[in-house]
Amino acid sequence: GVATFTTSPTTLPAGANNITAVYGGDSTFATSTSSAIVQTVNKANVTVTVLVNPNPPLSGHPSTFTVTVASASGVGTPTGSADIIVNGFPVTQTLDGSGQATRSTILVGSGSIGFSATYAGDANFNSGTQVTLTAAPSSGSTFTGWSGACTGTSTCTVTMSANTTVTAQFATSAPAQFQL
Repeated sequence: GVATFTTSPTTLPAGANNITAVYGGDSTFATSTSSAIVQTVNKANVTVTVLVNPNPPLSGHPSTFTVTVASASGVGTPTGSADIIVNGFPVTQTLDGSGQATRSTILVGSGSIGFSATYAGDANFNSGTQVTLTAAPSSGSTFTGWSGACTGTSTCTVTMSANTTVTAQFATSAPAQFQL
């Protein structure tokens, strides 16, 4: 006879898994156990996204940096913690059940800020390999571009293999002028 075993992608942990088949026997045939085969499950890759609200941050007002760590394949949810780095100062935050962590801070002064995040990985997911940054200026401001590891004005995606600096640059929009 033939037996089939099906498992979901989240049932076997990452690493080497020994799998055996056991036949319980019947009135004609004795019980039997197969030799083990090794099924290796690789850790899954993740995407790491950082958003800031409001964007751009307002001097003297609270800003919230939200990091989302997601499975690149869409299967499973990464656990553990992420380092949220604002202007070079990292703070480690625990991921919630949806793979998010937040950091609130009050920024003082004007100019550009640097923000990023890193994820160290867990038993089933690799460390953060990619950071996607999206600039969304608040009312009265415009996004003027990226500098550092990204250029241009579209979404910035960087592959993280070492400390990387990306700066989002914003300008205050001039108020509309009307002639009477």
